[in-house]
Amino acid sequence: MSEGAYWAVLTAPILESTTVSDGAKLFYAQVSRRTNRLGYCWASNRTLSDELNVGERTISRYVSELENAGFITTEMVGIDDRKRRRERHIRLAVPAPFDVAKNGEIKVAKNGESNVAKNGDTIKVNNKSNKNNPLNPPQGEAGVDWFDRFWALYPKKRNKPAALRAWRTINPTAALCMTMSRALKRQMRSEEWTKDGGRYVPYPASWLNGHRWEDAVEDAPARSSAPVREEDEWL
Repeated sequence: MSEGAYWAVLTAPILESTTVSDGAKLFYAQVSRRTNRLGYCWASNRTLSDELNVGERTISRYVSELENAGFITTEMVGIDDRKRRRERHIRLAVPAPFDVAKNGEIKVAKNGESNVAKNGDTIKVNNKSNKNNPLNPPQGEAGVDWFDRFWALYPKKRNKPAALRAWRTINPTAALCMTMSRALKRQMRSEEWTKDGGRYVPYPASWLNGHRWEDAVEDAPARSSAPVREEDEWL
């Protein structure tokens, strides 16, 4: 048996998805097995390909499928003082309805009780109190109405269900919506987003899951800046 937890998790939104392949769904489950206590899987494509008995190019395709659909996010992270060594961190973007415990890990349930788990134990999460559970979407102060405003403004309209799941996971406040709106409008005028007909604009789910409103932005030259109309304001 490969390294990882005893259980693998495949949530209903992914199981029922028509935008990712069955192989990508199995890959998601394997990533869930390998996700550590810090919330990410750092296994390489070679390791994952050996475990799933597929080629490394197939693993790369699975990563792209899931990231474009908004089910995972990836990040390259420096792991030494000078950041000369880097590793990829894969994070699950859709929370599971329960946590898979590691041996000896202390789990705290929603009712405040805690216990030391054995390897493979699961701790159920109360859907009513879990604001980020996709099976019980939150109704925050910035609900679906504000998501619709975001969607209307976003220049690359791809995979709206994945973007809505990402929005509900973030459950932004009014203040965060203001920050996101300002950042998005700056990015829409940036050189990176305006060149090649917007080829490098990320999918909306990836923008949300990656907290891309926090990115530093360099404005495009004035001749290629795309003004944002006043009626496109969120707030």
